[in-house]
Amino acid sequence: MQKKLSDLPSFSRYAFFNTFAASDPYGEYCESIKYVFKIYPGIEEICRGLAEHMSYIYRDDNTDDNNEKVKDCRYLFYWMHEQVIKIKKDNKNTLYHWYIHHLIEAWKYMKRKLDKSNSNICKLEYYDTNNENIKKRKMLYDYCENYNDLQTNIFRGNYCDSYYYYLKKIDNLHNNFKEVWSVNNGKIPEYIKDCEQNKPSDLLQAPSCKNVELLGKNVKVNESYIYDWDEGLEYLFHFPPSSDDSYGVVYTVIPILGIFFFFLFLYKFTPVGSILRSLLLRKKIKQGAIDNNEIEILSSESDIHTSKYLYNSNMNIGYTS
Repeated sequence: MQKKLSDLPSFSRYAFFNTFAASDPYGEYCESIKYVFKIYPGIEEICRGLAEHMSYIYRDDNTDDNNEKVKDCRYLFYWMHEQVIKIKKDNKNTLYHWYIHHLIEAWKYMKRKLDKSNSNICKLEYYDTNNENIKKRKMLYDYCENYNDLQTNIFRGNYCDSYYYYLKKIDNLHNNFKEVWSVNNGKIPEYIKDCEQNKPSDLLQAPSCKNVELLGKNVKVNESYIYDWDEGLEYLFHFPPSSDDSYGVVYTVIPILGIFFFFLFLYKFTPVGSILRSLLLRKKIKQGAIDNNEIEILSSESDIHTSKYLYNSNMNIGYTS
């Protein structure tokens, strides 16, 4: 059976969180931020989703041990981040910082209401509302939680084709592991520090990954198959542009044309161009491939510009011994 990225532990957990009902009973846990519902579209639904899943974590009949509950809370925080990113994709003017700020306020309110034993479960471990920082930590945290499954499937099951490009993208980020995850006074948290040694580059050395690498050199890989993960995760990676990105091509070409015309103008209409033409001309003279009259005309024009600018009093040229 073909393995999928969406089957890995972190991604399947986010898929479970996406099944929330956002029903009325959980609205009471969002009272603390009710005043911003109309200001920030979609924040009420995200808040109700948080409340529903956090309520489940704290339920008396939840038999998971505390470590699993803490892990679920981390996933839940990153799920919250992902929901805001989805809103931002639909509306470029979305103020990510303020969405996360208000949702964190709601999170703390929910914990006070639900946590009867005042435990460390769902306690925010650090505060950060920076989109890029959270995104990078999420990517590495997901990878670390997925590592055991990745290792087993790649080395024992020869399933690297499902993970190859994911690992290639994560590898670049993993090289900056310490920088990304030094959140506690410059220290990496205990629960993730060992993952610094679990390098994607080591997994990519597996024979099944080497086969994918060889395939990629000779055959165009079906990207829709390789990138087979849940919708909404693609923002974590830089995919090849779709047809909707045609404007990006235009924006890339325009600067190149600008540079071309700048150098053309420089060559045709400035003293620098005259000097360059003179140098090219002299090269042709050596080859005996230019008419004497043309030499005299062009050389004299070049000499005028050259003498004018070489002896300009604004030029300060010095020598050092």
